[in-house]
Parts: sequence; C-alpha cells; structure tokens
Amino acid sequence: MAYSKVHSRHELGNLIFYEDGNRQRWLDAIGPNAIVFKEDFAGDNPADTWIDTLIGTSSVSSYDAEGGAILLNTAGADGDGVELQKLSGFKFVDDCPIYFGARWLLHGTTGGGSSSIIMGLCNEDTDLIASTNDGVYFDSASSGTSLNFIQEVNG
Repeated sequence: MAYSKVHSRHELGNLIFYEDGNRQRWLDAIGPNAIVFKEDFAGDNPADTWIDTLIGTSSVSSYDAEGGAILLNTAGADGDGVELQKLSGFKFVDDCPIYFGARWLLHGTTGGGSSSIIMGLCNEDTDLIASTNDGVYFDSASSGTSLNFIQEVNG
C-alpha cells in the first residue's frame, strides 16, 4: 500500500502521521506517550497469537492478500462465527487520544443484515457479540443493516 501526501502534526508531545484530507485517520504515531500496535496478519495464523472463540465448526486461517489478511470461515448454522481479540492492552484516559483503525471486507453473506459484527476496542470477553461491559467499537446486529458506533462503560 503506497501513501501519497502524508502529513504530520504534533499532538500532546507525539508526532502523528495522517493522510492528506483526513486528519482523523492516523497512519502512525511516534513519541514519548505513543503506544502503537499494528497487526497485518501477513503469514501468521491469528489463532496462534490471538484469543479465539470459535462457534460451531468455524475457523480462522491466513489469507493471501496484499497488505496481509485473514479469512474467518463461519459454520453453516445461524449464530456460528468467530471472535478474535488481543488482551486488553489499552486504557481510556481523559485528554489522551486513542485510535483504532481496520481494513475489512464482508462477502459471501445471504444479504444485508445477515452477519453480526463487532470491531474496536473492548474489554476481554469470549462472548462479545452477546454483550460487553466496556469498549468503544463498531457494531452491526444480524437483524439490522446499519453499522453503529458504540461507547459503553460498565455496560
């Protein structure tokens, strides 16, 4: 992936890099208070390094795509799926910006509203789709066709 017109700015003593025209989409950050975690899934099987909850006969595997990718294969029954998460290595603190970014593609469903999705920063929980207590994340229920932004504290 090539970036053109990358800009930078200082924020709270850290150097933030962003793409032209979108100051809120951070590409990288460096500095005394910047903690960065990047996962490109290039060649790794996330089931080996992530906490995974497989529902039904679902599976996770590496997928050959530019920039790295994984393939979540869900089983055939309603409610089957995959949950992947890292340890809760973040803390929401006043006046300290936090950023989450993801590239994702959903295909092979039977139509709008047929997949439950939760993606973002959440507390460690092996049943996130059912409920989570704390987090900032994007959510789409299988009965809906919209993608919602949720902020939850002591849910």
